[in-house]
Amino acid sequence: MNKDGSAMDQDIRIHAFEAHHHTFAYGPTHVFAEYLRERASSFIFIQHPFAHRRFYPSTVELYISGRLVRRIAAPSIRGPQIVLFIKDLLLTIIFAVAMRHRAQLFIGADALNALGGMLLHKMGLVRSVVLFAIDYTPRRFSNSLINSLYHTLNVVVARHCNMIWAVSKRIKRAYREIYGAQCPIIIVPAGAHRPPVLPDPQIRHNRLVFLGNIDESKGLQLVIRALPLIRERIPQVKTLVIGTGSYYDDLVKLANELEVQDAIEFIGHLPNHERVMLTLTRCDVGLAPYVPEATSISVYGDPCKIKEYLIAGLPVIVTDVPETAREVSAMCAGTIIDYKVESLANAIIHLLGDQALLQTYKKNAIRLGQEYLWDKIFNHTMAETIRILGK
Repeated sequence: MNKDGSAMDQDIRIHAFEAHHHTFAYGPTHVFAEYLRERASSFIFIQHPFAHRRFYPSTVELYISGRLVRRIAAPSIRGPQIVLFIKDLLLTIIFAVAMRHRAQLFIGADALNALGGMLLHKMGLVRSVVLFAIDYTPRRFSNSLINSLYHTLNVVVARHCNMIWAVSKRIKRAYREIYGAQCPIIIVPAGAHRPPVLPDPQIRHNRLVFLGNIDESKGLQLVIRALPLIRERIPQVKTLVIGTGSYYDDLVKLANELEVQDAIEFIGHLPNHERVMLTLTRCDVGLAPYVPEATSISVYGDPCKIKEYLIAGLPVIVTDVPETAREVSAMCAGTIIDYKVESLANAIIHLLGDQALLQTYKKNAIRLGQEYLWDKIFNHTMAETIRILGK
């Protein structure tokens, strides 16, 4: 059995690279690295910090049959964002050469990392290059020059890589219609691991939860503004916030102004993801009230937290922003709301105020979440990739 409880997957003994940019958040590229590390004959994992984490070094790790045999960390440097991007591209090449391993497959999470794979292909170190497109937005960077370079790079990579993995149909469409990709594109949706303890749909906690980065686009401010209305009907309701971010101070101030600070608990970032999943099982409803902005990454992406809410047995209250919102609503595993205080408050009161309805939605959430277990997703992804590109 796999660690998520699914049946053991087929042997995919290949030699592979993966390169990505990372934050403190746990996401698809981290999970895929864990997946390959356990299954590939050799696996080289290259990690670069995003610009706001420039004090962390770029690293490369070589695994042979699941065992770490070598690790290199480059000195961290400071500089303009474009300089850091060039540094990351060069380090990808240097790291790969230093490891002295050839690979059948290079997975680059974003166009810059995939470009590194394409250069390694030219050098004869990599046979096939996959672009793992985990996000897209017309306005990816506030700096217009860097934003233009971002889109130009995506055009180049999309038209010359061997395959694209897109996390949503909207991203797939963007790469076809905007970037002109002609290579095969397969959908690799966000997923989740099973929580360490199975949720019990019959238990009610009167606890809401918000998981993820705290910035204005994620809509946590709407939750805080709705709490006074919710408490009029359900006085004992509490909201748990797992995560941190640039908007934290503003939200604490807002909670104090509305005198709901006793109904909301900010517990910060939890580095142990099993603990995150365990915490979710002790809540009732997962919150995803994204601000409806046309340029938001959430419009095109597939947020992991929705799948994590589902597998933890939490009905999801979500604005009609991410693509997956429609599926959640259609399966009665959650509710789509308008980005309005009254709409959010009414949805929460409706669910928490009806024990039978809440229990039904929790069961539906678990059922839908079972379709998005990580090992199931990556087993299918690797089978399709090998079938199309060859082993």
